[in-house]
Amino acid sequence: GHTFPTMAAAEPSLPTKRPLAEEEEAPVAKAAREDTQQDIELESVLSKFLPPPIPMGRLLSEADVGATKYISAHAGFHGLIKERYNDFLVYECEPNGHVVHLTSTTLEAPAEGAEAEAGATGKEEAAAAGVQQERSALLAMVGEETLGQLDALNKTDGEPIRVAAVEDKAQRTQLHRHITSLYKHLVSTTEKDAATGQSVVVITHVQDGKNKQAQGARRTPKYVKFVLLKTNKDTMSAIAVLASMTRAHSSRFAYAGTKDRRAVTTQYVTVSNMAPAQIAGLNKRLIGMRCGNIAACEEPLRLGQLSGNRFCITLRAIDGDEGLVNAAMESLQSRGFINYYGLQRFGTSTVPTHAVGLALLQARWQDAVHLILDPRENENAEINAARQVWRETADPAKAHAAFPTRCPTERQLLAYLRRSSRDYLGALSALPRNMRLLYLHSYQSYVWNLMVSARLELYGFHAVAGDLVLADEAAAMGSGVAEAEDEEGEGVVTCDDDEKEISVRVLTAEDAKDFSITSIVLPLPGYAVVYPRNKVGELYTAVLARDGLDAQRMRHATKSMSLSGGYRKPFVCPTDVSWKIMTYADPNAPLVRSDLDVLEGQPEPVSVEGSLHLPSLHHPTPHGTTLSHAAGPHRALVVTMTLPASAYATMALREVLKSPIDQPPARPTPQQPTVVATAVAATGEGPAPVPAPGPAPAPAAAVAETTTLSGSDAGPAPMS
Repeated sequence: GHTFPTMAAAEPSLPTKRPLAEEEEAPVAKAAREDTQQDIELESVLSKFLPPPIPMGRLLSEADVGATKYISAHAGFHGLIKERYNDFLVYECEPNGHVVHLTSTTLEAPAEGAEAEAGATGKEEAAAAGVQQERSALLAMVGEETLGQLDALNKTDGEPIRVAAVEDKAQRTQLHRHITSLYKHLVSTTEKDAATGQSVVVITHVQDGKNKQAQGARRTPKYVKFVLLKTNKDTMSAIAVLASMTRAHSSRFAYAGTKDRRAVTTQYVTVSNMAPAQIAGLNKRLIGMRCGNIAACEEPLRLGQLSGNRFCITLRAIDGDEGLVNAAMESLQSRGFINYYGLQRFGTSTVPTHAVGLALLQARWQDAVHLILDPRENENAEINAARQVWRETADPAKAHAAFPTRCPTERQLLAYLRRSSRDYLGALSALPRNMRLLYLHSYQSYVWNLMVSARLELYGFHAVAGDLVLADEAAAMGSGVAEAEDEEGEGVVTCDDDEKEISVRVLTAEDAKDFSITSIVLPLPGYAVVYPRNKVGELYTAVLARDGLDAQRMRHATKSMSLSGGYRKPFVCPTDVSWKIMTYADPNAPLVRSDLDVLEGQPEPVSVEGSLHLPSLHHPTPHGTTLSHAAGPHRALVVTMTLPASAYATMALREVLKSPIDQPPARPTPQQPTVVATAVAATGEGPAPVPAPGPAPAPAAAVAETTTLSGSDAGPAPMS
């Protein structure tokens, strides 16, 4: 396994030797000597953390992409991640912080306010809780008197109720949603008052026999907003299913961010010009998906229109004792984690996506095409046979015929090359913009990871002179583009073409005293970014130069390959963190409930009694040891936390387990692949790792010297 160098505290970790008679040096000679010493120090830091050039022909490790540091000092422990899809629950958080849940799958309210009984159980209990929550929210918006009037109008036809409309569209949308959900016989619309010209919400009674579903089928709103719950599907695939079933173009659907595939996720989706009843009717045919909480709205969602995600993650078969587990979670809660880009960012094949990105930035068009098309190790036999056809014949037509349709990128390149066999730039430009950006952003992410590790190596967990912070975070996020291409969001503030430095501020030594490490940002390389004005900035220049790029001249001659750059926070502290340890016997038994489980009246899982069984050998892990379930009981750690859109839950788990956790397993199961997490014990605390067959591992004490932080290097002060 890879060893992790010890971090420095507040000062560079490589002190230089002062001459005996420094005061006697001539100014020019002194300046030259100091420049030489700085160059030597930077080279030393580079050699200490910088991996060799991008590896080819093997799967990446976290060290290959610069992810080599941890914040906390606790020992690692073992755990199984995503054994079941229910082990990874993701709930979107709206901009106002509201957590999105699926509470109803029909157009009608789960129960009327007066009908919800406290003694209900199962489905009735869940519906009653949802109704009470809805009524409380509506009460806060309209007041007790108007709420009583709505109850009365729902029962008997009468004069429409008019409520002054708030200016905030999101609040008006929420008001409409509450009315739709709570009242079977009420319909709300926003209109202009003829007398005052002000907007008002008008609530009317639906005549007998004209229920919500009938009205929804008759009147199609401009936009409909609904909750989408999906299992083992990425967001774009789920949208494609909805579009196919409704015979609509996928561009009519919009969402705030993509969500993980190997999980059960809940998020809002909007669709234009579609009857609510049509969406509700999909639930009879959907597999692994549900649509619910359907209501009309006034505008579509936009990418980045979320504050973050709420996670409920189950780590099964943990082997750390209770003290070790609590220490790990307390550190995560108070200190946070390093928000590296994980291995999925760089692809899961033996040709990393950032290698293709570098070739594009270097204008090596033919090399980039070959990196995408040439044979790779450990790939599907049918796909690799097609790659061999390309390598042996260089015939685009034959290779295109050999590639299966599930390889759209390769087929698009070859389709263009059939028409113009030597125009490699044209072939690359014919790829969808998002695919080209995937390669380019991957290289940016690679450099960013390296710089995060270098920043910690040089300056530790303190803001220092030359660091960058967002000058006005709210304004910066508004002027840039909050990208959300990955399952957990990017959180990148991108630079506008004509506004170079408006979004960041360079700290002075005096400024640095007023900022914590969680305030700083590091740039993703581009032509419109400001680099740190300290040794980290010099390292950016050195790393890019090693790859044949000029940090000050990143504007590409081919405009489609240019990147303006952006800024991202490297340190994140989760909020609303809680955890519990559960005992279970059946490896397939759910340990938490999804929204769908609650709707279906599934009971709350509880711990089982019995003697614990240590994990046994089965699945290879990144460190060479193995881990799996034997006959129970076992222990599981259930972690609940909220992360901003800029953060990856997998990196939070990496900090808890002290292990690379998103490396592809050697032998995934066909129906539900398992990611196996493991780590060596870094101190004498907690259980030792399960030994692997073969040569004996290094003694724990020797490992501790290179993997743990101690004293002032153990991490930052608790983050507020």
